[in-house]
Amino acid sequence: MSNSLQEKVLKQFFIPLAWLGISILGAFLAGAVLILLVGVNPIEAYASLIKGAFGSKYAISETLVKATPILLTGLAVAFAYRAKLVNLGVEGQLYIGAAAAAWLGLFSFGQLPGFIVVLLVSLGVFLAGGLYALIPGFLKAKLNVSEIMTGLMLNFVAMLYVSYLVEGPLRLPRSVIPRSPNIEEVAQLARILGGNFRFHSYFLVGVGLAILIFIIFYRTTLGFQLKIVGEGERLARFAGINVPVIQIVAMVVSGGIAALAGYGEVGGVHRYLLAEISPGFGYYGLVVAFLARMNPLGIIVSSLFFSVLLGGAETMQRTVGVPVFLINIIQGLVLFFVVGLESYRRKLEKRKLL
Repeated sequence: MSNSLQEKVLKQFFIPLAWLGISILGAFLAGAVLILLVGVNPIEAYASLIKGAFGSKYAISETLVKATPILLTGLAVAFAYRAKLVNLGVEGQLYIGAAAAAWLGLFSFGQLPGFIVVLLVSLGVFLAGGLYALIPGFLKAKLNVSEIMTGLMLNFVAMLYVSYLVEGPLRLPRSVIPRSPNIEEVAQLARILGGNFRFHSYFLVGVGLAILIFIIFYRTTLGFQLKIVGEGERLARFAGINVPVIQIVAMVVSGGIAALAGYGEVGGVHRYLLAEISPGFGYYGLVVAFLARMNPLGIIVSSLFFSVLLGGAETMQRTVGVPVFLINIIQGLVLFFVVGLESYRRKLEKRKLL
C-alpha cells in the first residue's frame, strides 16, 4: 500500500473512527455518573446492557435486526448530505418502502427463483422510495424550497398512507391488529440464523451498500460532483456541474436507500405490513450518520452502537433497575461529545497540531 493511499485510509476511516470511539467513551463515563445518582453500580448496569445485546444467540440476532434499518437510513442521510442536503424525510421513505414491499410481495411470481424475486422487489422498493424523495428534491433544486420542512411533512403523509393500507385494502380479514397478509414466501428475505431468529440478509446488503457508497464518495465522478455541490453551489456552477440535477440525484438515491429499510422490516422481520412498522428508525439513522461524520464505513459502527443501546436497555432496566430514559440521555451525551470533540479537532487542525 502506497504512502498516499495509507494517508487517505487513515484520514477517511481510522481517524474518524477513533474520534467516534472517544466520544462514546466520554458519553459512557458521563452516563456512569448519572447511573450512580440513581443508586446503581455503573459496572453492573453496563454489564447488563452488554448482556442484553450480546448475552445469547437470540440477543445477538435482535441487536443485528435493530442495526439493519438504522444502518440503511443512516446511509440514506449520508448520501444526501454529501450534497449538503438534510434528508429528514427518511422515516417517511422507509414507510413508503414498506408499503411498496407489501404490495409487491403479495403478487404471485410464478416459478421465478427466490433471489430474482427479492431482487425485483428490492428494485421496486428502491424506485418507490426514490420517487417519494423526488418531491422534496425537485422542490429544493427548482424552487429552493427547504428539503428539511418538506421531508418532515411528507413523513406524516407516508405514515397515514400505511395506516390507510392496513385498515383498508390490505387488511388481513379477522385480524386482531391492523396488518396485511403475509407476503409471498418467495419474496421474504432469508433469515441467516434460521429457526426463530429474525436476523436477515439485508444487514449484509447494508454493509455492502456502505462499502459501495464509500467507493462512490471517494473514487467516482459522481462522488466528486456531490462534494463540490455540497461545498457551494456557485463553485459547482463555475466548475460546470448541473447543480439541480445533482441535488435531485442525491435525494432520489437517498430516498431509495431509506426505502430498502422498509423492505427489510416487511420482508425480513415481520413478513407483513404494520401501521407502526418503524419505531423511529429514520430518526436514529440521522443520529448515527452525524455520529460517524457522514462516513459510510463509520455508519456501520455507529448503527451497531445504537442497536446495542436499544437492545440492552430493557435488560438493564429489568436486572438492575436503571430507568430506560437514561439510555436516551446517554444517546444525547454521545451527540454532545461528538459535536464538542469535532469543534476541538478543528481547532487543533487550524493550529496545525493534528
